[in-house]
Amino acid sequence: MVATKAPCPPRLFLLRHGNSDWSDSRKHTGRTDIPLNASGEQHALLLGARLKGETFARIFVSPLIRVRRTCELAGFAENAEMDPDLTEWNYGDHEGLLTADVHRTRPDWYLYRDGAPGGESPEQVAARADRFIQRVIPLDGDEPASGEFHKLGQ
Repeated sequence: MVATKAPCPPRLFLLRHGNSDWSDSRKHTGRTDIPLNASGEQHALLLGARLKGETFARIFVSPLIRVRRTCELAGFAENAEMDPDLTEWNYGDHEGLLTADVHRTRPDWYLYRDGAPGGESPEQVAARADRFIQRVIPLDGDEPASGEFHKLGQ
């Protein structure tokens, strides 16, 4: 009997953009196009160093400047493709607010249950994620040279 190698599932790296002033202060930062701060730029450079030597069949980014700049500083902007389905949650009326600010008027508000008034519901965000996943599932990519999977940083 000849052993065959099981097909290797595609690797998908999900990376968050570097810090912005709003994310550092814990404000809901969705569609407002806020740039990285100095800390965020440093984290993006460290991300590039951590990913050095990785090859990617495709690179997708949100159109937001903080995401595109993270990709650029990490060294991957040349091949990046913008995908609007990767844009952050539309917080609508809660954009730029702290959760504590929202709870002053809606003490029982929970984003993942209630969504954002004037913005997106959890179902709308899930639909965007599902559309993106359906687009990347059929893509061919490369597998790790060792045939093993590694968490980033291992």
